[in-house]
Amino acid sequence: MEVKKTEIQKQKKFIADLRADGFLVFKINDSYIAGFPDIIAIKEGKVRFIELKNLDRRGAKLSLEQKHLHEKMKEHGVEVEVIWI
Repeated sequence: MEVKKTEIQKQKKFIADLRADGFLVFKINDSYIAGFPDIIAIKEGKVRFIELKNLDRRGAKLSLEQKHLHEKMKEHGVEVEVIWI
């Protein structure tokens, strides 16, 4: 029987995998800016902004704040990746 990982365990594994691939990773905790992505990952001069969403959470979706801020970031030439874990 497979035991489901908690959301925190999934995030920790995702971050560990990024670090193992050579990324410098920052996990943003309770950002003072509503909607700011969960993770900033840097490698070889490129910066990735990543929003993690839990596949196990029914109805999980981007909040209005996330949609708004991600759109603002896009207007400034920055993409936010939404990754379902």
